[in-house]
Amino acid sequence: MNMKEYAFGIDLGGTTAKVGLFTTAGALLEKWEVPTDTSNAGEHILGNLAKAVKDKMQENGITAEQVEGVGVGVPGPVLDSRIVPIVCANLGGWGERNVSIQLSGLLDGIKVLVGNDADVAALGEIWMGAAQGCRSAVMVTLGTGVGGGIMEYRTQQLARELLEPGAAPCRLAAFTTEGASDAAAIAACGGSMEVFLQRLEPEG
Repeated sequence: MNMKEYAFGIDLGGTTAKVGLFTTAGALLEKWEVPTDTSNAGEHILGNLAKAVKDKMQENGITAEQVEGVGVGVPGPVLDSRIVPIVCANLGGWGERNVSIQLSGLLDGIKVLVGNDADVAALGEIWMGAAQGCRSAVMVTLGTGVGGGIMEYRTQQLARELLEPGAAPCRLAAFTTEGASDAAAIAACGGSMEVFLQRLEPEG
């Protein structure tokens, strides 16, 4: 029996981090915000995110064994669903780190996956949001910056594969400006979104 009932999604923005507690089926159970502390090059950001998750787990009597994972959307590029390779402009100099390993360590080993906030916002809308069932969709995020994602009909099967256990990694095509934030939804318990553009072959 799979005891991993829950997942957390985090949208890390320049002013606040929006956090959601989900079932692994995608149902939102609770959402809240924590301030983004960008002082000292954002050295407290991951610690504050870990505290937000652990406090909610304690509040609801959720154990680490019941959590499938934590998904984090960040305002910048991401490598291998783990690493933020550059300094994010609206996070006070924060970046250039393996967010997956560092945050997982603060969460006692709970799995952490990371994606560009515009990518995961688009994926969340396609999976459980306003674009559910659409053949094609464009999503625009408005926050500290402006960003968005594009999903066309022939790529939707790849997105569905992402949300199935054991699926191969893929990536949404996205457009974003530095500082894009306020993702509408986080695909917290899926896989990675890293090689979609390599897998998408031109038609014809």
